[in-house]
Amino acid sequence: MNTLLNKIFAIVVVLFFSTASFELNAAELVGTVDTGESIWEVYQLTKNNTWDQFPVTRNGKIVWKGVYKNSGDTEILLWNGKKTKNISHNDKSNEYEPSFDGNNICWRTYRCDDNTCEGNIYFYDGKKTKKIASYDLGSYTPSSGYPPSWHSLAPTTHDGYVTWAAYDGNDYEIFLWKDGETIQITDNDTDDYEPQVHNGQISFTGEVDGVMDVYFWNGTSTENISNGSSVYQLNQDSYLWNSKIVWSRWDYDTNNYQIFYYDGANMTQITNYETGKYSFEPVLLENEIAWHSWDGNDWEIFFYDGNQITQITDNEIDDLEVSYYENMLTWHRSTKDGPTEILYAKRIDK
Repeated sequence: MNTLLNKIFAIVVVLFFSTASFELNAAELVGTVDTGESIWEVYQLTKNNTWDQFPVTRNGKIVWKGVYKNSGDTEILLWNGKKTKNISHNDKSNEYEPSFDGNNICWRTYRCDDNTCEGNIYFYDGKKTKKIASYDLGSYTPSSGYPPSWHSLAPTTHDGYVTWAAYDGNDYEIFLWKDGETIQITDNDTDDYEPQVHNGQISFTGEVDGVMDVYFWNGTSTENISNGSSVYQLNQDSYLWNSKIVWSRWDYDTNNYQIFYYDGANMTQITNYETGKYSFEPVLLENEIAWHSWDGNDWEIFFYDGNQITQITDNEIDDLEVSYYENMLTWHRSTKDGPTEILYAKRIDK
């Protein structure tokens, strides 16, 4: 009898702890967008008074930085389509910019003592979390990276690889990790940052003589993709997928930031907005691209399907930080009171 009771108790404990780490999320349909060929259904995933930011979607799941169960502490959270799980499990509030490939998650944190700040990279393999790197943050603001982009210091992951930008005592360089081994990809006297990894290859941005360019490392050698010698200024929000790269670049003809796309052989300008309609931080899946643009009043989400551009959001508040994968977009939206919430949109073909 005692053996039976012990087994029942063990099952109850397992069920409790397996469900205790999850919090049910009932996403709310908040709108639709009709493109003619398809409909985007827009849902609000989170609804609270905290800052939910940096969402990334893969395989119908979403990872982001947010407060878990009103604890007051921000964590790296994973929504599996029905429930939310706390991945980072700590009492810190300095997790930033998670990356997610459908299985693995990485993110960065920082810790400051006196005038010295240490950066850390964490990696979750679907079962457990480990710290894979620590480095001196240098003189830059630890919470936001540094210009030209919020995400200059963010790590990314794909298929067990993790890449990030770290300060080497002189400038920022690109590093790559897999299976416990770290190699340094760049080694020069200028800053390299904003790396994206896919299939073991990396796109990143670098500055030489005041000119910022997008570079591609194919596993053995590095190529300058954007070649900005005649452009003079680029905003480095590059994103890599299967040797294809998309980024935001300053265009002197329109005095504006436009979206550019490299298909592995040729570079194409995707947007041609008028002055003041800035476009930033595009993401890429094959030849489909999403980004946020300033519409003269606030930031909105836009999507390019390879043929036409569709405006996904149209309101009076900011929609930012978009991610895209297989007919699903996700981003964070500002509220009237300030904090941000996570939204997503699913594309349904007619």
